[in-house]
Amino acid sequence: TAFDCSEVNDGDPKAGKSVGHTSVVFKIELSTGKKYAFKPNAKKVKDRYKGEIAAYRFAEALGVHNVPPACFRVFEASKVAAAVSANDAGASLFADEAIVEGGKTKGALIPWIEGLGFWAIEKEPLRTETRDWLTNGKTIPEDKTELARQLSTMLVLDMITGNWDRMSGGNVGLDKTGATVLFIDNDAAFMESQPKEALAKNKQLVGAVDRFSKGLVAQLRRLDDDKIQAMLGDESPGTPLVSRAVVAAMASRAKDVIAIVDAKIAAHGQKETLYFK
Repeated sequence: TAFDCSEVNDGDPKAGKSVGHTSVVFKIELSTGKKYAFKPNAKKVKDRYKGEIAAYRFAEALGVHNVPPACFRVFEASKVAAAVSANDAGASLFADEAIVEGGKTKGALIPWIEGLGFWAIEKEPLRTETRDWLTNGKTIPEDKTELARQLSTMLVLDMITGNWDRMSGGNVGLDKTGATVLFIDNDAAFMESQPKEALAKNKQLVGAVDRFSKGLVAQLRRLDDDKIQAMLGDESPGTPLVSRAVVAAMASRAKDVIAIVDAKIAAHGQKETLYFK
């Protein structure tokens, strides 16, 4: 079942600290005792918090449960500032970067993931090993099939959402069991202006995949602008979370994914291409 975002509306920030290296992100504890990562709207990453919320909604609508829950939340800016004030780096980062409007700061609130690990698929030996799993004719060890399916799905979703920052080191998460891939850090996705060479790299990565999820591909075939807009929904009533231009670009990239899949089906057959459930 999807996470209930209404639960993040309770409580005020009571403690916090900066946890981002290059991004503007804070670990926040609310008065309810619950801990979250908070990505506020910030000057150097304006509106990018929306990518976290949109990625979660889009994935859940597709039946993909690998994107950590991300919910929209508005705080009194003074309360966030007070909560992070015990931490010098956090206090100055919030003061310098947070966009405050009418005394309030808005952003994405993401339940804190205890035991979050990272899957080093950009480094050898995992780089070659994981790419082999998705290559026609290669064997996937039985205990790795589920990881392989999740990896294939992540590459497809990143191409559609335009997440150009995934393969920049440390942006592929694993839960504490090591069995579930966590598609973390989606704030580079769903942007109106994205680096063309990075989007081309995403397409190249999907183009190198021979094995896809049958259920996901069936869902992607039904996507159009209106369906995507409905999946992403509003930030507040009457205000869409992302623009129509972003939605149109996603619909176009979804068609590109389907073209890649259909070319693979022609080359290797349906059973080998729609390899995962």
